[in-house]
Amino acid sequence: MTVSSSKKDENADGKIAFAVAEPVSTGSVVATVFKESKDQKCGIGFCQDDPDDPITISSLSEYGLFKNTGLRIGMQVVSVNGTDVDGFTRKKAIQLLRDAEGELTVVAQSNVVTFVATVFKQSKDQKSGIGFRQNSPDDPITISSLAEDGLFANTDLRIGMQVVSVNGTDVDGFTRSKAIQFVRDAEGELTVVAQPVAGGAVAVVFKESKDQKCGITLKQDDPSDPVSVSRISDDGLFANSGLKVGMQVVSINNVAVENLTSPQAVEVLKEAEGKVTVVGQPYTNTLAVKSASNAPPGVADGGIWGKNKYVGEETKMIMCLGCLCCGLPALCVALWPQDERDAYMLGNKLYDASGQYLGIAANEKFIPSRQTNSPPEQAGMRR
Repeated sequence: MTVSSSKKDENADGKIAFAVAEPVSTGSVVATVFKESKDQKCGIGFCQDDPDDPITISSLSEYGLFKNTGLRIGMQVVSVNGTDVDGFTRKKAIQLLRDAEGELTVVAQSNVVTFVATVFKQSKDQKSGIGFRQNSPDDPITISSLAEDGLFANTDLRIGMQVVSVNGTDVDGFTRSKAIQFVRDAEGELTVVAQPVAGGAVAVVFKESKDQKCGITLKQDDPSDPVSVSRISDDGLFANSGLKVGMQVVSINNVAVENLTSPQAVEVLKEAEGKVTVVGQPYTNTLAVKSASNAPPGVADGGIWGKNKYVGEETKMIMCLGCLCCGLPALCVALWPQDERDAYMLGNKLYDASGQYLGIAANEKFIPSRQTNSPPEQAGMRR
């Protein structure tokens, strides 16, 4: 993992107002520290969701040995003191840390482009000029605003990015207010690490002049719908940028697109010159958001109603008839389920109308609904 050269500005008092860290590219970081004894705490935590999953960094203490080493929360641990931890359990990897004495080297890597911005906050009372948002307690915290005269104005953070950590503290599972409090309480160096939301992208291209074509088309089916990407030219600027057709456009050069029409968003692109950053995320139909009383039983409000295609009785019957007529190829029908039921998406989780958890929304066939008046009747849920 590499970080390009930092830029620094000084205010009228000659003090550093902010330092900008460029995007951290995918790659490896080698962090070597000195552990005075086996009993000394390292200040680094590991996690592993499943024994077959890789081990990742879950925490980095503000006063730990690995602070300012380049390691980041969420990185995959490759080795500890030269021992490859591939196939290790979390407990076994931690034991390597505990047994170390003297030089201790941890190698970790990231498969996601991460943006690290470090600024200098002169006092707790100083405004940082960064805003966070969170649609529901289960959703990730994202950057909602960046003041033009704020500390983070000249960093590579962008509206729509997901906040990973604040001053080394992982904000996964945090509420928006708790994450904001970390920013407010900071004094001196303040580091915010961000990345694209799951399924999203942060596309950075260079536009030589305002007249240069970007090779991207934006659309909006309805004035109240989000602006989304409808076409990307194979030879255009955004061809290999990570943006995909169908993604919702969150911001263009830190201009929030949420309240813009498609022509207005296109105009922002046309007027851009030099470095152009477009933040995209999975499409969300905001017209489908229900009122607080319309969530399924036992599920929090603030989600989206829609339809979920799934393999049920109708699909299974078609598969059976198909196998009798065409043999095993008929099993491919499972790829195009025919059964349909009402579903509710909250964050990245999907529930049926009775409140039963169905799975991760990205892995299910979910189609947002435009209906906004009332949820489906629980007893009359279609399957």
